[in-house]
Amino acid sequence: MIIKIKTDGRLPKYGYDDDCAADIFLQKDYILQPNVMNKIPLGLCVDIPRGFEGNLRSRTSSLMKGIIVHSPSIDPGYTGEIHALISILGDKPMLIKKDQRICSLIITPFVRGEFKYKEYDKKEARKFNGFGSTGE
Repeated sequence: MIIKIKTDGRLPKYGYDDDCAADIFLQKDYILQPNVMNKIPLGLCVDIPRGFEGNLRSRTSSLMKGIIVHSPSIDPGYTGEIHALISILGDKPMLIKKDQRICSLIITPFVRGEFKYKEYDKKEARKFNGFGSTGE
């Protein structure tokens, strides 16, 4: 599948032939601040085909450094610049440098559902119990 990308920097790159996500390289240095959501422009505009979504993921090496990439969907209709939403562990700012691989981009198919209202009765109430509902 061809994914068209507009960028003045480096294209995303797969590290190995069987990798599911392509590494994204920073286009300039940034200082990540603790205790906030850092919105980092990636300098990429991605044309995702219809029926697919883009998703930014944390890299394992970044997670080990305390860099957490949050991953909302990138819709196929969105063609503007994508940004990484990043938070960091710890209480000190962290420098990330130009050309550092900060996150990975994965393209996956999706299925759109048709939503219809449904009434629930008491027999189905157990289905509403969530986290920890069966004990520890």
